[in-house]
Amino acid sequence: MRNSGINWTTGTFNAWTGCTKIDQECKNCYAEVLLDQRYGANREKRWGTEAKRKRTSESNWKQVKKWNSDAASSGEPHFVFCGSLMDVMDGHESIPQAWRDDLYKLISETPNLTWLLLTKRPENYVSFLNGRQLSWPHVWLGTTCGHDGDKARGRIEALQGTPIHSEAQRFVSAEPLLSDISGIDLSGIGWVIAGGESGAGARPFDLKNAWNLYEACDRQHIAFWFKQIGEITVDGAESIEKVSSLHDLSQVPSKYAAMIRRERPEPYRASVQAVPTVKADLPALEAATWMDATEGTDSALSEWVDCQFPTDEVKARELVLRPQLLAAVTALKRSRFDTGRLLTEYRKLFKGTFDGLLNALGIKRRTGFDIIEDYERAKAVAEPLRAAASRKGIDLAERKYEDLALQLAKSAKSALSDDEADVEFEAVAEEVKSERLKSKLDKGKADKLVQISLSGGANATELEEKVKSALGADVFRARYIAWLKTQEAALAEAA
Repeated sequence: MRNSGINWTTGTFNAWTGCTKIDQECKNCYAEVLLDQRYGANREKRWGTEAKRKRTSESNWKQVKKWNSDAASSGEPHFVFCGSLMDVMDGHESIPQAWRDDLYKLISETPNLTWLLLTKRPENYVSFLNGRQLSWPHVWLGTTCGHDGDKARGRIEALQGTPIHSEAQRFVSAEPLLSDISGIDLSGIGWVIAGGESGAGARPFDLKNAWNLYEACDRQHIAFWFKQIGEITVDGAESIEKVSSLHDLSQVPSKYAAMIRRERPEPYRASVQAVPTVKADLPALEAATWMDATEGTDSALSEWVDCQFPTDEVKARELVLRPQLLAAVTALKRSRFDTGRLLTEYRKLFKGTFDGLLNALGIKRRTGFDIIEDYERAKAVAEPLRAAASRKGIDLAERKYEDLALQLAKSAKSALSDDEADVEFEAVAEEVKSERLKSKLDKGKADKLVQISLSGGANATELEEKVKSALGADVFRARYIAWLKTQEAALAEAA
């Protein structure tokens, strides 16, 4: 299904062609070279403020529907970059509103595709997209940031201030990476793409800058995609000779091996969850922050939850504990913190883990956000959010026991140390094994065994495997889900 040479996407779609340069990253624009110099030397120009944009062919538009059908049939994720020869948020006067309406209609009709909208004008997202469009779970919003100047920082801030669906992502393309941008606040960003510049006139790509960016992403649990080296690649003052294509990453010195990775957050799957029906004028999705939109009221919160959890997800709806979530909103409002961004980061960027949420709070404090200074207060506020988001953990647990489900369960406090857990586990496991052979599994002992394994600290993964072996996967699964629901009930009672 791949139809793009860009390695971080599956396909590329351009609704129209043409753009205007606005910052340093645009200097050697490959699209301008391709359209206005190579193929369009004797045609009407497409680049610049005076140049008219041109809509692409109908056949180009129709192929997207086929991609959507193919993605639905295969079950494989299909990413669509929009666009390589345009800026999707370009406000040029030659772009009629009808073109934008047609693009938004196409996006709404292709829920099996993950749309990667990339712009150097992210301040236009809120004005060009309405509340319904900002709520699409299969649309990721991105911007370009290749240097540490005020314009680039402003683009990041504009992207961070744009509301998105909880299943969607904000992403940054640091290509071409022209300087060290690792000091820029990346709060609320789920994905970063980095790469060097190609083509004639390419500027140096310093691997140290890429490494610093990778480390910043790693600390903040942001997926990192190393696209390519540059036409001119350096390591500080040392030049790296290019011996083959820019995509041959074996040319990167071994000391930077850790950053040679191509990670991407998990996309929304329309085959699993229906696209939610959202009112176009819904305040919770029109406002800049979820906190301001809901105003801490139960009715507004209910509307927001209805949008985030589609009505056909019965289990998900049952697990959303609205009173607890409302209490968390109220507590966080007092701290003047953007609740919507926290919930988005909690459920997506930090994979729904309790430790990840606390790390997020710590990261924000270090980067200048005055959020929740007291650690115990942070835990008290975070637990209801953990409960509300835990339906993701249960979903995973019912399919297979992956890290997310285990880490969600580990958020419950336990007085057992690792050593004590090991000793108690061995004792109970022997009893359970004996009873299992006799087909007389004691429910209480099974519960105890599961709880020990889930509170095992550093040894939790090893203990989990032992528990599965002792109980059998089906029994372990059933007892684990029952145990997790008791934790939910305890939290509800505490609230």
